[in-house]
Amino acid sequence: MPMKKIRREIASGDKFRVKQGSSLVYEVLELREMQPAPHAIVFKQNERKSPVLIAVSTLLDGDLYERI
Repeated sequence: MPMKKIRREIASGDKFRVKQGSSLVYEVLELREMQPAPHAIVFKQNERKSPVLIAVSTLLDGDLYERI
């Protein structure tokens, strides 16, 4: 699968950790151009069975997630 980028901010394969007292790591599986904002399909690093859809802006919010 090619590494698709949205606004050069996030790409498939990027990993993010929840900041608020959690060790959960999410990996970006796929990016979707949606309105009104782009979204990412992410999954818990050890659990690919249950992907979730999240706004790219939420992943990039430094108060909520940190890129690892």
